[in-house]
Amino acid sequence: MPGFTLNVTFEGLCGFVPFKNNQGEIKSMWVLMPDRRAGTQSPYQPPVHTPVVRCDIGDLQHVDLEYLKCHWYLDNYDLRILPGGQPVAQDSLQFRSYDPRYDENTGTDHDHSFAWLAPTEAACRGVEHAGGGIVRPDLVQANSPNAGTALAARLFVNFGEVRVSSLGASSAAEGSPLQYVLWRFRSFAGSVDPRNLITRVASQVMLEMKIDTDYVELRAAKFDGTAAPSLSLAPADPTKPVNISILNEESDAIVGAKEYPAPLEMGVPRVRDRVYEAFFDLAQDVGMPSDERPIPVPSMLEPLNGGVVTIPTVVSPPCSPGRFPVAG
Repeated sequence: MPGFTLNVTFEGLCGFVPFKNNQGEIKSMWVLMPDRRAGTQSPYQPPVHTPVVRCDIGDLQHVDLEYLKCHWYLDNYDLRILPGGQPVAQDSLQFRSYDPRYDENTGTDHDHSFAWLAPTEAACRGVEHAGGGIVRPDLVQANSPNAGTALAARLFVNFGEVRVSSLGASSAAEGSPLQYVLWRFRSFAGSVDPRNLITRVASQVMLEMKIDTDYVELRAAKFDGTAAPSLSLAPADPTKPVNISILNEESDAIVGAKEYPAPLEMGVPRVRDRVYEAFFDLAQDVGMPSDERPIPVPSMLEPLNGGVVTIPTVVSPPCSPGRFPVAG
């Protein structure tokens, strides 16, 4: 029987929204990519971000390789993952060590729990703006022609398993061992408040999907319904998985440039982390002033204890994926 594993890695400005279907089941999700392709190069503003799919040329089918060059730039695309070119009818997505009904880390695989995605609503509650992290309903509807005013792209997923594959880390000094960073969510210019959310933060998310056909299609359409290019993928080596990355990242991360910054300065906000504010452009309006939007600020270090950090340098995430409350 044909079949293979598709591994999709997400990095950067990707907002995950667990979604409740008409039967009340939370077995699907939307991944929203805020549009931050335009902006200034001001040192006071985070860098522009570009949404892209990165894949191995050897896994591509029926495409113009000269045109693609392993990077597929997303331009207001509505994406679906279709085994054999067909949608999966039954919702069956699993969230690793996370119960979306109660927003709980179940602890069965603690370090990989989906709960470590930076939570927009819990962050808002910690700065006294409850409701400011709840996604706009129109952005998680199947037909949403106006989504392109806020999103560079989005993806609907209803099968496979999603988990955290890497957590933000740093070290106390050059050459010292990596430790998890605990991040305090407060505004860029705000002061510390004991009510602020403090948590680990995911730097990378993995979606693992079992494909029971001989290829998988990543199908795209514009938000207005017009056609867009799509990808067909199959393993170049049938004994190995197909690995792709979906990024909404700074340009150096997209081209694979590595950054080796000095250890983080605890308690000091970074301008680059202000890009997290973009998630609140996708949220319902509760009157939260723009200068009070919470962002992750490095607060303290926590020992790894054999954790899941996969970056072998003193690198914390250039920007963190986020997690909205359940919608639908």
